[in-house]
Amino acid sequence: MSVPFALRRPRRWNLSGSAVAAAIIAPLCLATLYGAIVLAGTRKGELVALAALVGPVAAYFAITEPFVFPFCLFVLLVPLDNLLDVSSFGTVTKLLGIVSAAAILLWVFRSRSCMRPGKALIAWAAFMVVAVASLMWAIDPGQTAGPLTTLLGLFALYAIVSMAPIDARTLTTVLWTVILGGVVAAAYGIYLFHSGVDMSHGRLFISAADSAGAQSKIDPNHFAASLLVPIAIGLVAFSELRGFGRIAAFAALVIMGTGVAFAGSRGAVLALAAILLYLLIRSSRRIAIAASALACIGGALAYHAAAISRFSQALATGGAGRFEIWKVGAVAFVQHPVLGAGFGNFQPAYNAAFMAVSLTKNIYWSQAPHSNLVWIAVELGAVGLLIFLYAWWEQFRTLRGIAPYEPLFPVRLAVEAGIIGLFVASLFLGTFTYKYLWLAFMLAALTRNAWVEQHAQLRRSTP
Repeated sequence: MSVPFALRRPRRWNLSGSAVAAAIIAPLCLATLYGAIVLAGTRKGELVALAALVGPVAAYFAITEPFVFPFCLFVLLVPLDNLLDVSSFGTVTKLLGIVSAAAILLWVFRSRSCMRPGKALIAWAAFMVVAVASLMWAIDPGQTAGPLTTLLGLFALYAIVSMAPIDARTLTTVLWTVILGGVVAAAYGIYLFHSGVDMSHGRLFISAADSAGAQSKIDPNHFAASLLVPIAIGLVAFSELRGFGRIAAFAALVIMGTGVAFAGSRGAVLALAAILLYLLIRSSRRIAIAASALACIGGALAYHAAAISRFSQALATGGAGRFEIWKVGAVAFVQHPVLGAGFGNFQPAYNAAFMAVSLTKNIYWSQAPHSNLVWIAVELGAVGLLIFLYAWWEQFRTLRGIAPYEPLFPVRLAVEAGIIGLFVASLFLGTFTYKYLWLAFMLAALTRNAWVEQHAQLRRSTP
């Protein structure tokens, strides 16, 4: 009999006498080291001592359970990515992504088990080839390096994750971590909003300082978009689980729904509508999903109606200037229709086409595309756009083999709904180089791998 959300019983550990002794002696030695260094009275000494205390445990999990640590820590911090800039190197999540990739790759080599990649990985690899090749015809090749490096790094982590085997128990841990990350980010935003610290025109703009100390604002549209996949998983978890699991999912939905409401993002509201519509069509637990969505998300939007009220201003403001930007983008696309202006070169292409368009709003030079489709069409032309759409379609279809009677089917619905929601949000927002988008792709790959692993275990156990 299947268990809701594909949970399995924990493994049983067989501990030898030497292992028990090591488990007792090692913490005592580490505690002694901690005390010796802390007595030195320096801040650096405390950090070194903490690393010495936690390091062995972290290293153990990185070697034996890389999807529990460090990958789950990476997942947990993705919604707060822009707040975690630590140095010129980048953010904490960037460092955790690199460490996660190395740990998972080492684990794959040690276990001598590698999953066969799906069509989505091959399609995204083809897109990366076109993006790299665009250096040869880019308007300004110097502007390609930064965004291309970021994109290739995210793709590399996605590729490694896509080829790593995972069981349903570990997948469930990752899914709950996704929800927890959304809750932490939303709760932090709610705290700032009620404190009146990061409010502007009734919307949440979280302040962040980079490594140089310069202040910037986190786009509330990106903040809301990072909560879409956790909300999709939370809706399915509420409909599938019972007892404490259902209570936890409901509480998470209340917090995340309030976070979206305070962000006041129209694109996120449309994306949530798409998520809900997909789940109502595909899931057999429509009543539970509809009730939780109405109570948590609908209630939050009614409580703080900034996003709803902004829909009445959409035509008057031209979608906050997006319509005018897209008009310029259309002309830029016509000027480079086949291969585009080169990856990372939207702004040079936009500026070259700016004077050729009659604009009715106060739109200025060097604008962002505010849409993945406009972005890719201008930078990589029709060729890149077609590959981009095909790769996204194959990403959505990654889990099509999971049948409704299988334990992982609810997870399939949650991940597919999240990908649909992100696609809708990306029609009004440039998300392609953001970690929360690629995390959704990784979840699809991990769910597929867990499903394949379940079938492999079933074949091995069948006489």
